This record gives sequence, C-alpha cells and structure tokens, in this order.
Amino acid sequence: VIFGDQQDFVATLVNVDPIVVGKWAEDRGISYSTFMDLSAKPEVAELIREEIVKINGNAEKKHFRIKRYAILYKLLDTDDGELTKTGKIRRKFVREKYQDLYDALYDEGVEEKEVEAFFQYQDGQTANVKTRISFYTMEGVS
Repeated sequence: VIFGDQQDFVATLVNVDPIVVGKWAEDRGISYSTFMDLSAKPEVAELIREEIVKINGNAEKKHFRIKRYAILYKLLDTDDGELTKTGKIRRKFVREKYQDLYDALYDEGVEEKEVEAFFQYQDGQTANVKTRISFYTMEGVS
C-alpha cells in the first residue's frame, strides 16, 4: 500500500506474497513457521529493499521514490475489509486501520514498533498476538 498524498515523501506498507516469498526463503534455507514469522525476517526486508531500489530507479520523478517502508505482519484480506471483493486495496480503510503504522512510517525516528494483532480464523477462533514491526529508510531518497 503506497502512501504519500499530502506528505513530504512516499512511504509504503508492503504485503509480501506468501507463495513467492515463501519459496524464495525455502530456496535459500531460511526457515519460518508462519506468515508473521516470514514477514519479520531480516532477509525478507533486504529482498524488499532491493526491489524498492529497482522501483525507485524507474521512478519518473524524484518525489515519486519510496523513502520509508515496513512489512505488514498479515495478509490484507477481504474478510477484514482491507480489500474489495475484486481484490483492490481499500486505501483509506487500510490507513485508518493501521494508523499507528502509518504514523510511524512518517516519523523517521521510529525504527521499530510493537503492535498487537487480532486474527480471526476461518473456523471462527480468534487470537491476539503481539509482534514487532521494523521500519526502514531508503538511503539517498529525500
């Protein structure tokens, strides 16, 4: 989810593809047990950084470059209201739901934040889990 409207720079909450990134991790012998575990791996953060370097290199204008990012600990989901039924991101809803992460993206002094995640599983069970999110700043982007 890309943000930047009425901000000094572009920032993003990245939602990694569990199949693609999971296979990438397995091919490199990086073990993980859950999506949350996979998304928190430093190696995954480095993979995302490398991809953002490529994206920034193709940006038409300097102010289109991504300066800050964090990797979301869960998949965006239609059942949670984060996606439409056709799979489009509901940006305003996502921003409001993850307001604390959004605020941290735009506070360059924040490198890590503890969050409490609420999960509702398909069988109806629920769980609250605490996790830490790391925030990264791209070098050379103003």
